Amino acid sequence: MAEQTFRSPGFFEREIDQSQPAQTGPTGVPAGVIGTSDKGPAFVPVTVGNFADFVQTFGNLNPKKFGPYAANEFLKSKNALTFLRVLGAGTN
Repeated sequence: MAEQTFRSPGFFEREIDQSQPAQTGPTGVPAGVIGTSDKGPAFVPVTVGNFADFVQTFGNLNPKKFGPYAANEFLKSKNALTFLRVLGAGTN
């Protein structure tokens, strides 16, 4: 016997997938720091979740660059930071 499907006019069935993968990465509202660093993309905002991620992208603490110090101090108490590296500021 054939199966009958009854549909209402103007009704369109949509399935909403709510099985999103768990969020990986920084959470919360990140602070913004603009500064100098040894390496990394210039003039591109990059969000990191901890200082280890920052070091991997922008380099470690350097007395001639102030950006890593600001990032390190902020990330001691928070878990998200957006850093924008600038060029030409400071001494090499």
